[in-house]
Amino acid sequence: MTPALKVYQQKESEEEKLLHLFIFVDTMLKKCPFNKSHPGPKAELTDSELITLALWRFHLGFSDWKHAYLCFLTHYDREFPNFPSYKNFLAGIQRVTIKALWILGVLMAIARKDNALLKILDSSSLPVCKNTRTGSHKVMRQFASISKTSQGWFYGLKLHLVIDAASNLLSVRITTGQFDDRATVMSMLRGLIGKFVADAGYLSEVLKTNLFRMGKVFITAVRNSMKQLMTKEQHEDLKRRQLVEVVLSQIKDRMGMASTLPRSVTGMLSHYIYTLLAYQMFRFVPVNS
Repeated sequence: MTPALKVYQQKESEEEKLLHLFIFVDTMLKKCPFNKSHPGPKAELTDSELITLALWRFHLGFSDWKHAYLCFLTHYDREFPNFPSYKNFLAGIQRVTIKALWILGVLMAIARKDNALLKILDSSSLPVCKNTRTGSHKVMRQFASISKTSQGWFYGLKLHLVIDAASNLLSVRITTGQFDDRATVMSMLRGLIGKFVADAGYLSEVLKTNLFRMGKVFITAVRNSMKQLMTKEQHEDLKRRQLVEVVLSQIKDRMGMASTLPRSVTGMLSHYIYTLLAYQMFRFVPVNS
């Protein structure tokens, strides 16, 4: 369990949870290599306060920044007396995204140290608009593409995850929708050892052989038309692959990562990063409690 997750081990009031979250973020940022002062007038909220509020939004269960901002402004005026305008608040949240990404990287690095646990790979679609609006969508047009999954066609990006058996995020990639899942494997598994399982979309004898030479055992499901012998242990490992589907469902649906609300590339990517960071920190506590 990472230090971040210990924040919510005990029953605490909402004010205490918010305070402990701020302390953790502020402590992390003191070690951040990007923790440099930015030009211009002094901001109403510090970088630690901005990241804390960005994460607190998910704890409160808000799906958009507008309603979260109004809640902060109304109910947290004592904790944050110098609250900025909505425009400046969003600008600040996006400005410190790089630091939030750094914290996420640190938490994943801590989780990656436990090489004893089984690792699971999977990917899922991140639609940026409804299929009927593909022709008129502009925000992510530079990166989005039309692709198809087992659930049907979509227009957008694709989220690739590696998790362990304890549901920790170990590695994350966001690619265009048409990107081949197998093309991400070598980079996502760099630095990891042990046993890995994935679905039939990752089938590749070349990939399996290359990973075996690197000391990684790579087990994939097979297509219905294929016959393959496997041990009982391998079969049990493959059944545990369903865990990553639960994680993807929580991140995409419950926490709202697959959103069409952001109106800029920066806003969309910022939303993705804060969602992943919030999951890594809050997964043992309902985000809409």
